[in-house]
Amino acid sequence: MNILKKFNLRENQYQYFEVFVVIILSIIGAIVLNVLLSLSFRWTLYVFGSPIFLLLLFKIEKPLYQITTVVFALIFIEKTIIRRQYPSDYSFLGIGISVIVALIILYSFIKNKLTGYGIENYIKLFLILFLALLISVFIGGFGRRVLMIENIRILVQYYLEFILFFYMGYLAFHNASDIKKFIFYMIIFSIMIASYHVIALSFGVNIESIRGSVSASRNVAEVWRYGGFFKNVNNLCAFNTMFIPVAILFLYYNKAKYKKIISAISAMIMFISVLFGGSRAGLGFSVINSMIILFFLKIDLKKVIVVILVLGIFFIVINIFISQFFPDLFGRSYGRMLRKGLDSPRYLLWTHTLQIIIDYPLGLGLSGMNFLRVILRYSNIYLDNPHNIYLHMATQAGIIGLIVFLTIIIKTIKIIIRAYREIKDPLSKEVLSYFLVMISGFLLMGLTEPVFMNSIKMNHLFAIIIGASNSFSYRLLKK
Repeated sequence: MNILKKFNLRENQYQYFEVFVVIILSIIGAIVLNVLLSLSFRWTLYVFGSPIFLLLLFKIEKPLYQITTVVFALIFIEKTIIRRQYPSDYSFLGIGISVIVALIILYSFIKNKLTGYGIENYIKLFLILFLALLISVFIGGFGRRVLMIENIRILVQYYLEFILFFYMGYLAFHNASDIKKFIFYMIIFSIMIASYHVIALSFGVNIESIRGSVSASRNVAEVWRYGGFFKNVNNLCAFNTMFIPVAILFLYYNKAKYKKIISAISAMIMFISVLFGGSRAGLGFSVINSMIILFFLKIDLKKVIVVILVLGIFFIVINIFISQFFPDLFGRSYGRMLRKGLDSPRYLLWTHTLQIIIDYPLGLGLSGMNFLRVILRYSNIYLDNPHNIYLHMATQAGIIGLIVFLTIIIKTIKIIIRAYREIKDPLSKEVLSYFLVMISGFLLMGLTEPVFMNSIKMNHLFAIIIGASNSFSYRLLKK
């Protein structure tokens, strides 16, 4: 009887029956299409897996699990197992699984009248940013139909969807305990992400092959740094830079042994993933962001020195481990970093980009082709972005757009720090510290990598984080 009361089976028996019938019919239909009519497994999954997934999605009621589902779809399914679909080559509107899930969940949030404090502080800013982007779209696509479509596609995919995910993050969380659970789920996700990257590089297997052949540029056997759930290894390193210190902080704050073990495993496997990726920025910024956590630990100078030594020993042990068990990957990764050192074409690229921003204060357009056409007039550098999210924002949204973007980021950081200083609740302070290191990790990687525009995965995840951190901070200060 206790089980019946817990799940409320008597009241919801028809709903459970509906789910059961849909699952059975979908399995039968999948078998018919896949076996008898020889339809490909991928399309069978689309046709009959989608109804089950959407039906189960509608049954999720708690915002914590809803937002976790969105992030799961974004990281593990979007552009990995399921490619974003466009009606035609000339369409600017793409349909992706994470956007479908996000819209359903956002509808649920609005229907249940969830609210977020302080959202009015960002409406005008996003409106000004959108207007700046529209001007740049017109500049970059005027008189060229293909470029105009590409500009609008980027506007929708990277900016309007960013606002969508920002708003969803704003509405998702209403207490510190739910956010902490979400962070723990993200730590578990990070183990899955980093582990598969190590497996992909070790065995030359790319999960993207599940949806068809993989191009040479995405072949793990040929391009050894790539492989895993992120399109670009630098995006993966950005994720790791954000969540390595989160895992370390979680290890510090929590007393439960199993959570400590999971957090430690997460930090170690993510750092190994960074080393295997051969990313100098990922390695450097992961270390820097891990040092930022000292700000939250409230320890004296002696303990600071101890923590630094412990982190140093941790890095040395990891190096010894991978050099012994993964000598080939170790050699390639370190060989690449030692060979390149601090040398990079980015310095020259940034110099020319600054001149472009001065010459084109309203932006060039949103397409990489817009940037490429202009940068070739200033240099012989053949790159479609400046490899810096701040300079990139200025070339896309103009100087005004960059100022608005920086204003949003600065307001976010200021409100988190203000809440951290004024609030006495230990759990709330713990959650705010997670938000700060996640944001700082993204912003640090953005100095040398186009993580805002390289993939919607990091773009949308960052949107959720800054939306949730703003709402939570304002909610704390309203009490």
